[in-house]
Amino acid sequence: MKNLLAESTTMGTKTIFNIEQEKALISYILQTSDINYGISLMELRKLAYEFARKVGASYPDPWNDNQQASKDWQLAFMKRHKNLSLRKPEQVSQNVDAFFANLSSVRGKMPFEPHRIWNMDETGCPTVPTRPVKTIARKGQKQVGSSTSAEKGTNVSLALAVSASGQSIPPFFLFPRVNMKEIFMPHASHGAVGVANGSGYMNSDVFPQFMRHFIKHTGANADSPTMLLLDNHGSHLSIEAIDLALDHGITLLSFPPKCTHKMQPLDVAVFAP
Repeated sequence: MKNLLAESTTMGTKTIFNIEQEKALISYILQTSDINYGISLMELRKLAYEFARKVGASYPDPWNDNQQASKDWQLAFMKRHKNLSLRKPEQVSQNVDAFFANLSSVRGKMPFEPHRIWNMDETGCPTVPTRPVKTIARKGQKQVGSSTSAEKGTNVSLALAVSASGQSIPPFFLFPRVNMKEIFMPHASHGAVGVANGSGYMNSDVFPQFMRHFIKHTGANADSPTMLLLDNHGSHLSIEAIDLALDHGITLLSFPPKCTHKMQPLDVAVFAP
């Protein structure tokens, strides 16, 4: 009876995942915490929903409506697993040595050619100027005006990737609109992709689309290993994105966060095939 209770993960109600699936979920959560990607309760519910769909688990219909697990599931999950607790994270410093230690380790296992090493980053592009440029005027004049656009403007996110050999992939635009329209991309460069998600910022739903765009234009595959350097934004840790990377021979290596205390080498995230 003691052994049976030790292996059980239920507490009076039927769980969504079996024992092995919950162990895998816990392992992933602890790994993200170890590399300073710790997830919040909201992110836990979204992760559980993604995981349930991936493994084909049976879950309540409201999960589909909300695109996340319920709070009841979250409370029961945390109650079942006493080795998990909600903690306020401490900031850790950006340690260049830690990043290069991980970079050397990864390259030691798999020597990537320069054209197979890529750096990806995102930036915001406002549709109207946000800061006036200095103009020439009469000396001594205290106030100088300029005509500006009456349009309020919006921010469009742009994701790019460049290789160590100087190659680049077509840009990936993210518009703050509910629906994507062709009029958003009339003069875009050849091969550019545009998507819309309401906020205009990268998230775990959109990043897999960028990964497919990246794979298409770099030819990344298991026979041609690729390294992708990127920042430690939480959207880069979606299950779908990591699966795409693993299936196509892509090693994801993140830069350390900008913080204040010294970090250990394992604080840099590495997801490799």
